[in-house]
Amino acid sequence: MVRSLLKIGGQNWLRSLSTYLQNHSIVEGILNVSNYISYNKLHFSSTFGGIFQCKAQQWRPQSNASFNNDNCTVLDGRRVASEWISELSVQASQLTRLMGRQPGLAVILAGRRPDSMLYVARKQEACQKVGIFSELISLSEDILQTDFEAEVKRVCNQEHVDGVLIQLPLPRHLDENALLESLDPGKDVDGFHPLNMGRLLMRGRSSCLVPCTPLGCLELLKRCGISVRGRNCVVVGDSNVVGTPLAVMLRDHGAAAVTVCHRISYTEWFEDQFKVEAMRSSAAACLPLLPGPHSPGHDRLMQRLEGGDQPSPDAGLQANRLPEITRTADILVVAIGHPELIKADWVKPGAIVVDVGINVVPPSTSLTPSYLERPASSTLSEVEQPGPSTPNAALRSRPFLPFDNTDEEFKDLSVVMKPGSYQVVGDVDFEDVRKVASALTPVPGGVGPMTIAAVLHNTMEAAKQAFNRRS
Repeated sequence: MVRSLLKIGGQNWLRSLSTYLQNHSIVEGILNVSNYISYNKLHFSSTFGGIFQCKAQQWRPQSNASFNNDNCTVLDGRRVASEWISELSVQASQLTRLMGRQPGLAVILAGRRPDSMLYVARKQEACQKVGIFSELISLSEDILQTDFEAEVKRVCNQEHVDGVLIQLPLPRHLDENALLESLDPGKDVDGFHPLNMGRLLMRGRSSCLVPCTPLGCLELLKRCGISVRGRNCVVVGDSNVVGTPLAVMLRDHGAAAVTVCHRISYTEWFEDQFKVEAMRSSAAACLPLLPGPHSPGHDRLMQRLEGGDQPSPDAGLQANRLPEITRTADILVVAIGHPELIKADWVKPGAIVVDVGINVVPPSTSLTPSYLERPASSTLSEVEQPGPSTPNAALRSRPFLPFDNTDEEFKDLSVVMKPGSYQVVGDVDFEDVRKVASALTPVPGGVGPMTIAAVLHNTMEAAKQAFNRRS
């Protein structure tokens, strides 16, 4: 059929295709083009209008029921990260024999912010599993900029330290950019130094040390057998931590096109999001019970939540055509810090969705997948394992609980939050989007464990580079 249509040429092929489909009765119930193609730019209504019943000006699914997908694969980041860490452990043993010492990672932490302390503890535990020496340099929250920079340089000059990581976010009075620039680019395991970011941007000069979360995302896709090459990718979020470097890395991995939705597209939710710390504090709504000042963004968010005045997703984004853009993605990555923003009708059927967001919110039935819901009187330990009917239940060693005390990513937060008073959700509505996506990462248990593994990977790469320079 395709060859015959190509021979026709011109515009007649459209009418010929419509006639062919109509004559062979393969339109109704099998192919509904209005669910797969956006007609904002390609005005095919005159040809297909009566056959496909499609809307010429704006794509809209007829119903979510038509998108039901019981075969959505859950990309289990815990399992994949465990396999990756096992490989890194073998490499660490080999490198230890060559260097005569373990690879070393130093983490510099300013203050005692609970979520930052949790992430540092997770990194140290992972280092211990792999066989990497880890060292925590804890600084006071009111440390001067000059003293912090001097400490960074001192740590970078230590020969037994191969990688240095500054735990973000920093106290407000500190200049984050200046501190990142004070790092040794060869030991910058977060990949945030301008030299490493610049090398990443330029073709042929890619750095061995790239940002960990984007690296974890790509490694998860690769190890799950998902190729980026030739795919249309959309990244929602343009932060220096995730969105921007990930877009460049997708390009370098052969993506056909990469679209980055910048913060102007969703600025109505984040009035002061032009500061990295403000975005992090707004997403980290898990800290209202803790002492200490909160950012203006956090306070406004909590006031809206307590007053029941939550912003409507459709209010600010429709004007900026964000759903229209996300529906073009074969691979959709979301990293903006807004709980469950992405719904099923924002996703192209069969797309692969990577949810980078981590949001801590009050418990709500609407935010919990149906197979993880628990009675109000139950405790976390009483939640049953997913049954055989759960999609991809075999991929999971246990259910993704809201801050389960046994969860490696979040168990330490149980000491600062009341049990049952919080739950973790991503930027994607998992229960809704799994109806249309072919593959989807959960939160927690998706990108988070891969980011930790990526830190270890970068530490190993930094140690290898240092050993090669000395030998």
